[in-house]
Amino acid sequence: MTTVVWPSAPARPRVPDRFAPVAAVLAGLLLGAWVSWLMHRVPVDDAFITLDFARQFGLHGNWGMVDGLPSNTATSPLSVLLLGGLTAVLRSAPLAVAVATTAQFGIAGYWLHGVAVRLGLGRWLFAPLALAMLAVNPLLMSSYGLESQLALTLLAGAGWAVVTRRPVAAGALAGLLVLTRPDLGPAALVAVAALTAGRLRALGAAVAVTVPWFAVSWWFLGSAVPDTVVIKGAESWGGTSFWNSVPHYYSVLPGPTALSVLPALAGVLALPWWWRERLAWVWAGAAVVHYVTMSLLHPGPFFWHSTFWLGGLGLLGAAATARVLVSGRGVAGLVAVLAGIYLLGTAWTGMNDGLPRDRFAPVSFNWATPAQYAVLAARLPRRATVLSPGEIGTLAWYCDCRVVDQFADRGRLVPLLDRKLASSGPVGRALLELNYARFDRPAAAPLDYRITTRLAPAGTPGGELTSLFTNRVRVVSVEPVRR
Repeated sequence: MTTVVWPSAPARPRVPDRFAPVAAVLAGLLLGAWVSWLMHRVPVDDAFITLDFARQFGLHGNWGMVDGLPSNTATSPLSVLLLGGLTAVLRSAPLAVAVATTAQFGIAGYWLHGVAVRLGLGRWLFAPLALAMLAVNPLLMSSYGLESQLALTLLAGAGWAVVTRRPVAAGALAGLLVLTRPDLGPAALVAVAALTAGRLRALGAAVAVTVPWFAVSWWFLGSAVPDTVVIKGAESWGGTSFWNSVPHYYSVLPGPTALSVLPALAGVLALPWWWRERLAWVWAGAAVVHYVTMSLLHPGPFFWHSTFWLGGLGLLGAAATARVLVSGRGVAGLVAVLAGIYLLGTAWTGMNDGLPRDRFAPVSFNWATPAQYAVLAARLPRRATVLSPGEIGTLAWYCDCRVVDQFADRGRLVPLLDRKLASSGPVGRALLELNYARFDRPAAAPLDYRITTRLAPAGTPGGELTSLFTNRVRVVSVEPVRR
């Protein structure tokens, strides 16, 4: 009997592992571009403040929000420096935000791949998984144009520097985190503390990165720390502050909030198995320290404040998910299905306002859509100086005029600073006086018009501003100011 031997199918060529980092970067670039395209019409009002700063700095060399008025209310100096530099080249602040967001996802992809190689999380798996988790997160998506993605990219880099034992890189990234938001300082120190060696070198790198900017800001802008430390301070909305802000978001917008929290919950569940890992010290440690820091500072419940600690825990949750999938254990299939459902379902909900989104971000507490603010801005007299109704970023962006308040006009900061000095204790007063030792106390810009609004039931005539989460509208009045 003759045995027939059938030719075996040719083996599929294996993609060399050296292409894995390229694939991780490309995945990041694609996801960053997708987020930028999806969200470019609907940044929240505070993101428009960043756009205002970037346009002024990049096109006019003015560190401020509006023509002719310098201010120091950019909470994220690094973000404005990056976006302003890109705006100077591209001549468009919105394009600069899109390019920066895309690049940040790509850079994060490179660092996350390095973490995957070091910890055996799958050269082709972990980076795309973690990047996708960041891209679809509703809170992070809604923070488009703000410094949230920049901060999480740097946190990913800090994790990479620690697990690959690069103390100087870890220190430099920690310093950049401080420049991204000064309140990230304690969290940035976690990356230095997590190093097994070279902590002094890391601290030296962090100081070398941060001190020049604060010196320049103090000498030329009149304060080392942004003016928001005076304008904002401790704040509560009916008993809701930063520490209990996530339940507040859930009570108003339960779907997007729950989807934003799930990756962080996975990170919390992973901690009993990961607490010995240096990576957990950086990502989960920085998240916890930032949550505690902000709770002590007691700022208002602005949702982008929560993106860092939720994102840090979410990165650890993605790492734990990748480790289960790579292990191939019995639950790997279930975990893969749940992760796929989460990513696809969350991406789908992110597109429920159109492609690209056309009204609001998935999470937004603003008084109006950007389009409605653009219509209101068109009503305002050209080249006039107009007092904002409370939200300034979008109006200042669209108006061919100067929309001002204490964020845009440092003359309006002076009374707030005086009250802060009078109410502070000896230590706080001394620190404020040192911070503002070179502040020249300008006079407030004279007003031509004032915008006022009042809440009214939906359908009220003249109610031109609508919110995502209320059935009421705002009726707007533009009134001349007598001098």
